[in-house]
Amino acid sequence: MGISVILILWAGTFFLMIE
Repeated sequence: MGISVILILWAGTFFLMIE
């Protein structure tokens, strides 16, 4: 479950960087 949270946060940060 902890890994899922990290993946979500990483994906969100990556998306914001691309945008």
